[in-house]
Amino acid sequence: MFYSFEKEDILKASAYIEIRYCKLKPKASIKKIVSTRSIKPWEEDSLYAHVDDIVSDYADIFCGGVYNNLKTGPVDLYGINYYSPDLLKVIIDKIEKRKPLDYEALLAWLKAGEKYNGIYVLGI
Repeated sequence: MFYSFEKEDILKASAYIEIRYCKLKPKASIKKIVSTRSIKPWEEDSLYAHVDDIVSDYADIFCGGVYNNLKTGPVDLYGINYYSPDLLKVIIDKIEKRKPLDYEALLAWLKAGEKYNGIYVLGI
């Protein structure tokens, strides 16, 4: 369910969303964090998930992220979703309790990202 791709394969994977670490400094403004200029897609340490899997198994877990327009809500499958370190802890807790499909790979990746300034879910 969760994948990593070589760069040339990403273009073929248009129905996949990218889950990546926010590597900006913790003092960065939220406006900068969700700016399209601040986000370099296709990081080598990103995870990718098919959009259908996120909708069916994880949409209610990835809620409350900040969009590019600074609003929050359910996961936006076509835009930027930023989850702060505090929200990342909530997400990890939900995954540990619910154990959704293929959660182990995602959970390990999320825990490895606790040293960063949260995560992004980047839509298709």
